[in-house]
Amino acid sequence: MIYSDITNKSDKNFLNKINSQVGKSINNYKLIEENDSILVALSGGKDSMVMLDILSWRLKHLPIKYKITAVHVELNGLPYKVDKKRLTEFCELRNIKLIYKTEDVDITKSKKTPCFICSHTRRKILFTLAYELKCNKLAFGHHKDDAVETLLMNMMFYSNISSIPAKVSMFNGKFELIRPLINIRNADTLRYSEILDYSKMEKNCSYENLTKRNSISELLKNIEQINSQGVNNIFKSMTNISNDYLP
Repeated sequence: MIYSDITNKSDKNFLNKINSQVGKSINNYKLIEENDSILVALSGGKDSMVMLDILSWRLKHLPIKYKITAVHVELNGLPYKVDKKRLTEFCELRNIKLIYKTEDVDITKSKKTPCFICSHTRRKILFTLAYELKCNKLAFGHHKDDAVETLLMNMMFYSNISSIPAKVSMFNGKFELIRPLINIRNADTLRYSEILDYSKMEKNCSYENLTKRNSISELLKNIEQINSQGVNNIFKSMTNISNDYLP
């Protein structure tokens, strides 16, 4: 199913609202500009697929022109799997070229955690491919909840106030890493994916519930029980720092 297939008025209005919010982020942070060549990291999870759906829609309907290439990285030796047939169909329906990259990993030969090995290996492959394809942008599907979780993790475990920016230059300006969903909530990407019926295209990794991020995700739920705008306010606080009132 694609964006234009949706006929339910409520669902259509919701998709339009999210599309508009992503568009504002793209414009405010200058994430995508004329003639950009964008490599989209397509994990098969809902967030990256929502991002690709919106970027492909904007490519067809807005006057600005840019190129999109999607890549899915598959690591043999880890339990995370994706439905490659459906993922391929997803990209074909949107006229997006999809590249599959595969690499073997052995988590038994490293002292690093499986999650670290997975993330490090995937990023290395993505960075290399972006350079090889001469892409000047690499897009990740991180959203607002991810940014707040990262902020809290860095404060709690590393005594550092930092998070994930909407845009950051990599390797002396060879390309930029962008996050078009940075102002979108996790609950919104979930509903978006359910409307377009691609919320379960991946097989969950058996290690995902063992990470610190999973605990922080539960903390966010507790924060919202105290204040429904708590997560949004924490996100906004990153641009409202009162240095004179810090130790």
